[in-house]
Amino acid sequence: MSSSPQDRVAIIAGLRTPFQRIASGYSKVTARALSSHLVNELVERSELDRSTLELLVFGQVVMAPDAPNLAREVVMGANLPEQVDAYSISRACATSYQTTVDVYHNIISGNVDVGIAGGCDVMSQPPISFNKKMTEAMVRASYAKSMGAKLKAFKGVGIGDLMPRQPAIKDPSGEYTMGEAAEKMAKENGILRADQ
Repeated sequence: MSSSPQDRVAIIAGLRTPFQRIASGYSKVTARALSSHLVNELVERSELDRSTLELLVFGQVVMAPDAPNLAREVVMGANLPEQVDAYSISRACATSYQTTVDVYHNIISGNVDVGIAGGCDVMSQPPISFNKKMTEAMVRASYAKSMGAKLKAFKGVGIGDLMPRQPAIKDPSGEYTMGEAAEKMAKENGILRADQ
């Protein structure tokens, strides 16, 4: 950790996966597996000495419940040294940008010399949610001791309650999904599709 405020910070490599339609090419791949593969490939292609890596910051807009700290899972899945500090963030549209800023700040402040920033969302495997009645019934059933008690937990749940909510990256306090908000901002600011 020899960085000083006078040192320059450089991005030496970048890599991304291609976009896929929801429920298509990545439908059987978790964010954890996809991210681990990508980071491993980035390290291989850039010929980065794994022992020099000190920080990995990874983000997800929709955090996967099975991997609440995706960054730590990526460190393990990409065969990076276990002492690599790793944390995850979520900041809507700015998530991956924020991971880059976090790594930059850690380097420029002298905390680390080498870090990886990234992000991943696999909307083919989003967390599935139900309405309140169904959610409460599932929670009660998961804690019930007997099969009878598990079944009783669903008393009062109707057929309409069985339908999961359509996954959407939408801020509950706003009226737009992330994509809709991006389109709206692009139009308001005169940003053409080719410039995006």
